[in-house]
Amino acid sequence: PQRAANRRDISCATAPQSPGSTNTLQPPSPPTPSPPSPPAPSAAAAAVARVSMSHLQRGLAKALAATGRWSRREANRMTADARVCVNGVQVSNPAARVRQSDRVTVDGELTPLEVAPPRLWRFHKPDGLITTASDPQGRPTVFASLPGWLPRVLSVGRLDLRSEGLLLLTNSGPLARMLELPSNAFERKYRALVCTGQERGVTGA
Repeated sequence: PQRAANRRDISCATAPQSPGSTNTLQPPSPPTPSPPSPPAPSAAAAAVARVSMSHLQRGLAKALAATGRWSRREANRMTADARVCVNGVQVSNPAARVRQSDRVTVDGELTPLEVAPPRLWRFHKPDGLITTASDPQGRPTVFASLPGWLPRVLSVGRLDLRSEGLLLLTNSGPLARMLELPSNAFERKYRALVCTGQERGVTGA
């Protein structure tokens, strides 16, 4: 039959057969699909990845601040006051280089230099909160209004007292700095609604 002849023609053309071998026609293997390319990381995700690699070795004050227990200013002050020891040696230089494996104590208490992965949170800042850790005038702050389960966080930039809208928060100082610097050219898009005094119910000059 014509169909059988076609099968013989194809099988003979595939490869020469050795004596005594059985010429078996195998169906062609389907092409192996290429794995899909992973989506390109966002600018913020790429910044998080770069910051994640920056904790291998760093200054003592930076390493203490990165644990989330103290601010950078507090870590500088503790180190300058000779309250910090590294591997049993008292260190008063906040810029002394340390590794995560070093044994660090503050006031005699062991302080592991465990660095949490950099993270970002989106926060809708309402009107009437000031973007600062503490206010000399006693006005309510963004950070005092945050839920208790959040670690110590920093704001990426600021919003004015009477402004409301998106405010980025992060547990990483280097990430906040990287996102804020104009030289890093992160694209920003804003949609603003400006309210007049009358729309806010404000009267007078």
